[in-house]
Amino acid sequence: MEEREMDQKFSELFKDMLTVMESVRRGFFSVNVKMVKEEHEKFRNLLKARLDYAEKIIGEVDKGETEKKFVSLVIAFQTVALGLDNVMDRMEIKIESNTLFSEKAQKELKGLFGLIGGQVKDLIDYVVTKNPHLLAAIKKGKEDLNNLVDEYSVVHQNRLITGVCMPKASYLYIDITDSVKRMARGLVEFAEKV
Repeated sequence: MEEREMDQKFSELFKDMLTVMESVRRGFFSVNVKMVKEEHEKFRNLLKARLDYAEKIIGEVDKGETEKKFVSLVIAFQTVALGLDNVMDRMEIKIESNTLFSEKAQKELKGLFGLIGGQVKDLIDYVVTKNPHLLAAIKKGKEDLNNLVDEYSVVHQNRLITGVCMPKASYLYIDITDSVKRMARGLVEFAEKV
């Protein structure tokens, strides 16, 4: 596999991931568990279809430089994919259990989903162009997102203490925000390796 071909495959994979993320976000905020589940299944099938060649390359004993780079990119990609998979799991649990999030928590999640979506868009362009301004934007996106999650966590603890937020909702909210944070970290790792 040539490096350009590898970059193109990852760019297409992230484009498909972004489409899934946008659909899942719509399903989550419209409280449509069927939509979230369908997109979750679509994402898992997408990974199987798009990364079917990964096991072959990883299993090869003698790897060229491009194959070695591919393996390191797959590892960084897994961080992003596992974060998104966990977000979708928690969304399904939240909707199916009729767990309510406060209006503030909903607004915070919308903002975080917007930030992570912007970071993915920048990465898609960066994979193809290697524009250093996009790399800086991806890193700044992670920093901004981490700062917001940390800020939201403090405010969230106060909501939990005062009884505005229930423990079950708290667990789901924190797990979703931590998973989005993990995705942001994986996107930076991927960008630095590509």
